[in-house]
Amino acid sequence: MKRCRQAISTIFYAHPSPFFTSKKNIMSTSTTIPAISFENDLDYDIIIYDSFGDDETDSDDNTDDNYFGTLTSLGTVTARSTSSIQPIHSTSAFIVENKSTQKPVKRCTKMSFQKNITSFVVNQDDEDAMTAVFKFIDFYLKNPNDDMSKAFTAILNEDSSNWFSDIPDFFSKYPAYSKCTFPDYMMGITYNAMNPPPVPSSNPSSPPPPPTYSLKKLTLAMGAQWPEGLPDIAVSNFSCTNKNSNILIVAEIDIAGLCFESDVIARNVTTIMGGDKKFTVAIQFNYAVSLGIFGTRLSFLPENFSIPVGGNNSISVTKPAITFDINPLFKFVLFTLKGTIPFNINNKTFDALVSVAVDNDEASIGVTIEGDHGSLPAPPGLKGLFFDEFGVGIGVFFEPLSCIIGIDGKFHIGSNNSIVSLDDDTFALVCKITGDAITPAFASFYIPKLDLDTVIALFTNVNVHLDVPVSFEDLSFRWVDSLMSGYVMPDGTLSDSGYGFSAACNIGSFGFYGDVELDLNNGLTANVEVSPINWKNVFKLTGDGKGFNIKVDPHGNPIRNNFVPTTQEEKNAVANATEKIITTPGGACLIINTLSMPILHLNAKASLFDLLEYDITADINKDGIKFELDFGAVLMEKMVCNLTDFHNLYAEFGYYIDKSIPLPKMAGVNIGSIPLKADAALHLSVKTSLTDIVISTGGKFDFEDYHFTFGDFTVDISISKITDFLGAVVQYLIAEAESIFSTVIDSAEHWAVAAGKGIVTEFDDAGKVMNNVYKKAKEDVPAILKTAGFAANDIAKSLKNGYSATQKDIAVALKAVGYSADDITKSLRSAFDATTSAVADALKTAAFSISEVAKAIKINWNAAQVDIAWAMMMVGYTQIEVANGLRGAFDATTDSVADAMKKVGYKAEDVAVAIKGAWGALQTDVSWAMMMVGFTETEVANGLRKAFDATTDSVADAMKKIGYKAEDVAIAIKNAWGALQTDVTWAMMMVGFTETDVAKGLRKAFDATTDSVADAMKKIGYKAEDVAKAIRNGWNAEEKDVTWAMMMVGFAANDICKGLQSAFGSGSQAVANAFKIIGIRAQDTANAVKVVLSSTINETAAVLKQAGYAANDVASALGNAFGEGASAVADAMKQVGYAANDVKNAFEEVGGDFKNFAESAWNDVKNAFNPSNW
Repeated sequence: MKRCRQAISTIFYAHPSPFFTSKKNIMSTSTTIPAISFENDLDYDIIIYDSFGDDETDSDDNTDDNYFGTLTSLGTVTARSTSSIQPIHSTSAFIVENKSTQKPVKRCTKMSFQKNITSFVVNQDDEDAMTAVFKFIDFYLKNPNDDMSKAFTAILNEDSSNWFSDIPDFFSKYPAYSKCTFPDYMMGITYNAMNPPPVPSSNPSSPPPPPTYSLKKLTLAMGAQWPEGLPDIAVSNFSCTNKNSNILIVAEIDIAGLCFESDVIARNVTTIMGGDKKFTVAIQFNYAVSLGIFGTRLSFLPENFSIPVGGNNSISVTKPAITFDINPLFKFVLFTLKGTIPFNINNKTFDALVSVAVDNDEASIGVTIEGDHGSLPAPPGLKGLFFDEFGVGIGVFFEPLSCIIGIDGKFHIGSNNSIVSLDDDTFALVCKITGDAITPAFASFYIPKLDLDTVIALFTNVNVHLDVPVSFEDLSFRWVDSLMSGYVMPDGTLSDSGYGFSAACNIGSFGFYGDVELDLNNGLTANVEVSPINWKNVFKLTGDGKGFNIKVDPHGNPIRNNFVPTTQEEKNAVANATEKIITTPGGACLIINTLSMPILHLNAKASLFDLLEYDITADINKDGIKFELDFGAVLMEKMVCNLTDFHNLYAEFGYYIDKSIPLPKMAGVNIGSIPLKADAALHLSVKTSLTDIVISTGGKFDFEDYHFTFGDFTVDISISKITDFLGAVVQYLIAEAESIFSTVIDSAEHWAVAAGKGIVTEFDDAGKVMNNVYKKAKEDVPAILKTAGFAANDIAKSLKNGYSATQKDIAVALKAVGYSADDITKSLRSAFDATTSAVADALKTAAFSISEVAKAIKINWNAAQVDIAWAMMMVGYTQIEVANGLRGAFDATTDSVADAMKKVGYKAEDVAVAIKGAWGALQTDVSWAMMMVGFTETEVANGLRKAFDATTDSVADAMKKIGYKAEDVAIAIKNAWGALQTDVTWAMMMVGFTETDVAKGLRKAFDATTDSVADAMKKIGYKAEDVAKAIRNGWNAEEKDVTWAMMMVGFAANDICKGLQSAFGSGSQAVANAFKIIGIRAQDTANAVKVVLSSTINETAAVLKQAGYAANDVASALGNAFGEGASAVADAMKQVGYAANDVKNAFEEVGGDFKNFAESAWNDVKNAFNPSNW
């Protein structure tokens, strides 16, 4: 700090030269200044001092006026002697001191122009005058209420400019003091105030400490008051001068010796004084003492002064004036600094007149603006802001050392018709001190409410419009001169850099809080926060928000930043302010940026149920905050959420419901479940209040051809997992199934359609549902169920279970609604585990055609014809119906039908009737069919007889045609009709059986003998030849056997012969042999071979002979056969070798004259009749 060594003011005077007044030995002497002779007429040695200060100019002006300054020893003049003393100033004020007592004796002055003064005399008058002064001082101090004392005090109370004349006048009125002068008085009180010398330094080389003086004594001697209880103050280098008609009393003080109100204030004053403790001050006394008026003032007036404010920074004060006031009303010293602080704010210059007082914590500074303070330019770049009037506030604080300089006043926003309404039109502009430069650092003002568009329009050059309503409330604007760092605001919090504001940000229904940055050309950016949202752990919205607090007073009112806390009380109010949480840390952050799209952008972490801290990036529109949550495979897609405000969340998402939903029981009947497999569009709503949280949900889904909606309903808030929530949805569907699925179950028809489509499953029974729940008549059920898509078997079961319907009832009912026999068969089989016969019976009752019945049984049982035949037989179908059924079902042949019917026990007759009836078959067809399946020939015959009312021959014919052997045919006819052999023979003959076949047939059928066969055949007209053949072939008979058989049945010998000839190719001999064996007469034989075989008589004779006929029989036979006489006969016999005797006998048989014959026949009759010759 630059020091001024010259006192320049009466009122304020400061001088930080060495503080203690000292008596100094002359170091050098100017040889240009004439020496002065001092004559000492006293009895003691005297010391001559120069009383000019070190910094006083060597001029005549400083001589008479300087009554008592810094004493510089010029030399000693011994008693009763004269010495030459060398002055050190051309103009000098000399103080003469008693060397032994150090009391002042005289004051002498010499101007530079007073060349004639070359010597001074110090004598007894001088001694007497000073002795009188000391007596007066003693009296005055001891008797302040004496009239003389009061009179003297009255002089002192006058303007000090009159002291120089009035005080000598006062003394002249009192003979005892008449020789006293003002300088004498000043020297007297100075000496009287001198304190005992301090203890000398232990270091012999150290200069002795300067003497000090009691300021208390000086004060009292000057007629002023000293506060009771205030410790004395030691001063040094005491001097008194008369400058410009003002008495100036100057001394050095050590402020460490001043008694301030507290030690803290003492330290603070030292701090204000830059750490310096010793100053040269002007002492001024004021006699009209009151609370606001000093008593004794110590003034210090440096040319310039800087108040340290910490950090190597200081406040430059021009025209400084520092005072230490001693007021009798106080027991401490008061410090005051006054001066001017120049400002250049936003290119506007002005001076602030300051008055600084020091307290325990602060320096209280009063400020008055000098000059125009009606307006102030806003900081650069702040569009739309106008400072209308202003003042300056300054505060210096000591713990720690700091300072605040601020400008506050009135402002307005906008212009013309766009001026913004304000609740508080005050602003604060806080300055920073860099070195000793004061520049704007921070500005603050408040606006109650603005919307985003207005903010942008007023404060920027950007043109932006949002569809989303964005407004700000309680806008705490701040401007910081740095774009890189913040500023500690008046409320003690650190601001952001640049220009902007903190405010409550309302976006639609959302409330945020945070900081907003403004840029003239780039518009608005903001990072605002909301406290973390936690709705009882159901939904959380968190983020990287740092939290936002504001300072509030004990009443909860915000500490405003549009003021300058220039007092410790205000500072303490800030320091002691509690923080009110506006947003707690960990909340979502909303970014507002008018230069990018989207302008509103939310970064947060959302937790819903067991999806925890899922990073979301959300956009905000007029409907709310929209974001997505990904629950993975649990949901079909991401959940789309909309936070309409901070109390209401709405979300939509897709969920694939795969759950069987049981429908409610009705009338004690389980009407089923819905196997729900559907993409459901669900929504979730979470609403909060001060006391409660409500989760509700609902949705819709399409299932098959239905559209269902449900909800909304309230969900238990204890649910903590999305799966549990979805489970609650499913449980609601179950609980409210009757309502939700009403379109499915509100009527029998609707229920049936749903059940038919598989939308409803697991019901007890459709019939029970129809009957018990919907009260439907049995007759109506098939149509309802069929229309709904029920299969016939399901309808059958329904009728059975729900209506106790029989198979016949069901068949009739199902046919009535158009079901086929096949469908009905399936249904009956499924419903009743029905047998083929039962089904056949039911279908028969339902009037299905036999073919449909048979086909149905075939298809559903994979039944063989025999199975179907049995079934149909069991239920009373006619044999023809059975055959028709089989034919229709299998495209069956007659034989397969015959086989089936045979196997199930149909009689042959029935089978035959069936085949005839089913195919319109001929007997041959029927016979073949029956033969093919093993019917006996008799059964076949019986069948034909029954089926066709057939005759034996037609049967025989049919059987013959299809390959039956004659034996079989014969048996068949015999058995079928109980026929005789003749009947059989006739029949067989009629259809063309050979005689052999007939014979064989008869033999087989009747175990017939050849004769019976021959008889039969003969009776029906078979020729002998045929009969013979038949018997021969039928029995493999010999000629004799045939002959016998034919003979037995009355065939004539001729016929028999023919037969043998035909059957065996027999000649006469064979015939004769056979006849002979069988016993046919020779006559018949002869006649037969003659007639049939055209045998001659001789041939006949021969064969007869050979056959063993007796000669006489032969003869007779020949005679009869040929009508020949005995001779011819005899001749024939002779020719064939008969003996004469035999011939003779033959003659006897046939009559005639053997003798003649013999004579003619034989030459030697003797020999001829001699048998020995034969």
